[in-house]
Amino acid sequence: MPENPFEREIIQSLSSRYDPYIYNDVSDYNHHNQSNRASVEEKNLMKMAGMKFKGRTQVYAGSSKVINVSKVFRLQDICIKVLMNHVDKIYEVGDLPYFILKPVFSKCSVQQLRRIEAYNPQLIEDTDELWRDFCEKEFKNKRLNDSEFDSWRDLYNHLIEEREEKLKKITNNINSKQRKAIPERKTQQIDLKTPSEIRRRQERNLNSNLNNRTSTFNLCGSGSGGGSKQLNSTVIQNKSKPAPLMKKLLQMRQSKFRR
Repeated sequence: MPENPFEREIIQSLSSRYDPYIYNDVSDYNHHNQSNRASVEEKNLMKMAGMKFKGRTQVYAGSSKVINVSKVFRLQDICIKVLMNHVDKIYEVGDLPYFILKPVFSKCSVQQLRRIEAYNPQLIEDTDELWRDFCEKEFKNKRLNDSEFDSWRDLYNHLIEEREEKLKKITNNINSKQRKAIPERKTQQIDLKTPSEIRRRQERNLNSNLNNRTSTFNLCGSGSGGGSKQLNSTVIQNKSKPAPLMKKLLQMRQSKFRR
């Protein structure tokens, strides 16, 4: 304690007003201000980086398209690769030598090679090796030494024509056999009869039968008496038991006359 009375009074007055919570509040306030400042700085940094605050960070998850070139190609190689991808656009090559364009021609089909040769006839002598490859692929057993032709190109064209002729013959034979196997259709004309015409014919036949029977009965009646009795008995028996079809016809006739 100080010996000066004035200092002693000041210390006592301060000690009576001392409260430790006041200093805690001040320290909390300072800490809160510092955290707010840090959050504001973080927000500004997030905005500058193009990210939303309090959200997930935007990360590109796609595959990287970085091309690492380990070898620098020559301009000639690049041009040949472009020509290989666009063979249909090749027309006249001018005085360009064959050995430069050989990788391009080796990828051509038969039609493409023929088209290029039509525009560049000076290449026909050099492209014979390509026609040899075509012959070996499609006609394995054929050789240029065994044939009458001097170039593989002519041999290939000849073999293609032979194959087409064989196919035509086979198709014609198949068509002729099919035509012979199918029977020719015959048309026959049939007269359709209506039910009314059938009834009229049946009635006519019935009338003719009845007339014939009456005529025979009259002829027999002109003979002897005994014979006439026998005929009468037979006629009565026939009348008593007519055929079922005759019964129906008689009924139909009677019903028609009644109307």
